[in-house]
Amino acid sequence: MSLLSPEFLTVFLSPSQVLAVLGRGPRGGVREKRVYASSSVRDDNAWFGAVAGFDAALRDFACRRVRVILSSHFTQYQLLPRRDDLSDEEEELAYARVALTETYGDVVASWSVRLSDDPPGELRVVAAVDGALLAALDKSAATVKARIVSVQPALTAATNSWRDHFGADRSAWLVVHEEGRLCLTLIEGGRWRWLRSVRVGNDWAADLPDLIEREVLLAGVESLVAEVLVFAPASPELSVRAGTRLPFRSLRLEPRDGFSPVSDGPFGLALIG
Repeated sequence: MSLLSPEFLTVFLSPSQVLAVLGRGPRGGVREKRVYASSSVRDDNAWFGAVAGFDAALRDFACRRVRVILSSHFTQYQLLPRRDDLSDEEEELAYARVALTETYGDVVASWSVRLSDDPPGELRVVAAVDGALLAALDKSAATVKARIVSVQPALTAATNSWRDHFGADRSAWLVVHEEGRLCLTLIEGGRWRWLRSVRVGNDWAADLPDLIEREVLLAGVESLVAEVLVFAPASPELSVRAGTRLPFRSLRLEPRDGFSPVSDGPFGLALIG
């Protein structure tokens, strides 16, 4: 395939499956989509099986441009204030590593750390990924002469997809579901306020109102009325029990050539961004 082709292969990696979609970027039509098993065969690297699925997708599609979206299972998040006394991005990253180390220990030394670009004084999202995972992805791409043009955590990709819902005059919880995990963030007036990633079971939807109320208490925002926006692509008909204090609304990707958010729902995780 020519490097001048506008097509991208987007691959979503998780511990249970790898979703590969060939199309014209995150908002274009879909030409082909496949799912690959991602069961891990090594306890020390939960992502090892996902890389094997990534290898298979690269060989099958033979696309030169590749976008990667990483499951929240593979990403550690933290919110930190942007400090005025730090002179550059290098010092900001060092500060973020210290904060992560206080939570996760010495393993942080091998992680790749990135910071969101937010104004001074505001909270910034710290996203950390095992550096060995990123190196393995680069090695796989080089083997088939492909180029990884971007790597995004699923939360970042989802936030970018629905950025219009987080204006200066609005407050909303964004809930991103993937198998076994929920990522929950509160964005108030266009600014990060709270962020957590939690493990969940198959009954997560029934428990969601109570879970959000617990997060409201932890975040100290009991008086804030915020809409709860839920992106659960594998459950396009998600319903939340009546009588909840906060309003809930499901987010759904728009249909496009080669993709239906109803029949192809799980592939939505590879179409955000």
